[in-house]
Amino acid sequence: MPRPRRNRDDVRPRGHVALAAGIVAGSPDAAVGRESQDRDRGCAYPGCTATRFVEIHHLQHWEDGGGTDYDNLICLCPHHHDAHHAGVFTIAASHNAVIPFTFAARGGWAIHATPPEADDPGRGRPTDAGSYTPPLGERADYGWITYRRNDTA
Repeated sequence: MPRPRRNRDDVRPRGHVALAAGIVAGSPDAAVGRESQDRDRGCAYPGCTATRFVEIHHLQHWEDGGGTDYDNLICLCPHHHDAHHAGVFTIAASHNAVIPFTFAARGGWAIHATPPEADDPGRGRPTDAGSYTPPLGERADYGWITYRRNDTA
């Protein structure tokens, strides 16, 4: 279970910055942080549309030997970052360029964002490519999120 978040001053001492990719020295440098934000385009939690005020989370915490490299970082909104540290869900790297992370709920259920069927008129989903508007940082539409148990047997 992930440990609770601590005061940022306790976890990230003043003046500590990333020296190079993969070197454990605190928070990631600006270039690696921008690359992570560009990859995730906001909160990476399935179905979350928050694009502003995201926080960069280390998959393997730097204080536990995790690096500040690109593959060890994920962007989460403050709500999902706190929920992860409270143990509500777990995050793992999938080593897949299209879907770089996998999420699982506390009970082991996989969390997937699946859009409704294209012919579902009740959702108000855009029907043509010209009517799409980008996310504005509003709350997640939990009707689009499904939970499935991982088949680990």
